[in-house]
Amino acid sequence: MGTYTDKLPAATVEQLQAERGGKRLTYKQLAEISGLKEQSVMRYLTGKRDIPLHELIAMTEALGLTLGELFERATQRIK
Repeated sequence: MGTYTDKLPAATVEQLQAERGGKRLTYKQLAEISGLKEQSVMRYLTGKRDIPLHELIAMTEALGLTLGELFERATQRIK
């Protein structure tokens, strides 16, 4: 795998954290809005577990973003 492929998952988690912080949401609030369990959200956003696609979509939508917007912003963290 190339550098981009290796770094994108961590950059995506960092961007999710930044978006959550920018909206001043707690893990619990993000979990409630996205319909996920708080413990799962915490594990995903601290890098302890990989994020399944359907749950990534739920969190992204809860933050008012599309996956495209999230990945575009995450990609900027890699450059």
